[in-house]
Amino acid sequence: MVQGRRDAALMALAGGLWTGICWLLAQLAYPHLPPKVPVHFNLYWQPDGWASKGVLLWLMPLTVAIVWAVIGAVTSLATVQERRLLWQVQWWIGMFMVAVQGSLLLTALGWLHSPRPILMPALGLLLVAIGRLCPQLPQNRFVGVRVPWTLKDEVVWRQVHQVAGLWLTALGVGFVTVAVLPLPVWTDAVLMLSLLAIFVALCSYAVRLYRRRSAQTP
Repeated sequence: MVQGRRDAALMALAGGLWTGICWLLAQLAYPHLPPKVPVHFNLYWQPDGWASKGVLLWLMPLTVAIVWAVIGAVTSLATVQERRLLWQVQWWIGMFMVAVQGSLLLTALGWLHSPRPILMPALGLLLVAIGRLCPQLPQNRFVGVRVPWTLKDEVVWRQVHQVAGLWLTALGVGFVTVAVLPLPVWTDAVLMLSLLAIFVALCSYAVRLYRRRSAQTP
């Protein structure tokens, strides 16, 4: 009980930290923002959605607060081991949200042409972090490739997450690479689609591995 309360307090503190950083960045930039700021971009990173500058004051802080509240509710149902896993994921998500806020503000200020130089490497680092975590994940109720075949067989879970770790780490490196090399913008779309392709491939791998193991079981 005491450990659970301590974890909840630490989680609330961390959520307040990331929300506060997003809010502080917006407050510092607000006096220098134009009346209308870009808040959405197309596949070529051209702005195609605009809002009043006041939106940037609350958009990301509110988003972070909501995400943290949802994860906090999930964590309250988790075991101690599951809480540790969620804690690692939360910190990386918090840092990613701050990067999103910073990229939007710098673009609105005219210091960047688009959020891409910050957003792509930030997403890449998030994927690398998740990729490194994947092989360490035991079967749990909240984090990982939670499909019926991995949940039924611990060996399938372990092997699928070994592969997931390699693929997500490689994809994360790809996101960072396209941000620093003069590659065509369409490579960004390829990487985004690769995220979906990886999930589909992992599900397919889990099915085949589960069936193979089931056939070998007398």
